[in-house]
Amino acid sequence: MDQKKILTFIKNGRQNARVVVTDDERAKMMRHICQLDPYREIDEDIVKKRITEIEKQERYDFERDRHMFPEILPNQFDQIANERQARIKMKAVEAKN
Repeated sequence: MDQKKILTFIKNGRQNARVVVTDDERAKMMRHICQLDPYREIDEDIVKKRITEIEKQERYDFERDRHMFPEILPNQFDQIANERQARIKMKAVEAKN
């Protein structure tokens, strides 16, 4: 396996791996908010923040993403994907500080 490719992947990830919240999912998440509630703006802000958090996530699938590493095994791919997730969490903690 090409270690340089793996390190680059762990550092940068893939553009197409980001989670996309569809309009239907957004509507479903906003459905519980009552339009007559005087505090609905607070609820809407909370839902929008949650959607933003979801869209920051990345999901990797062995069948879809294995073309980056042709000779990789499923358990090795899972380890690499977990390393990428750990890198994302480290960046989030670093950004908070």
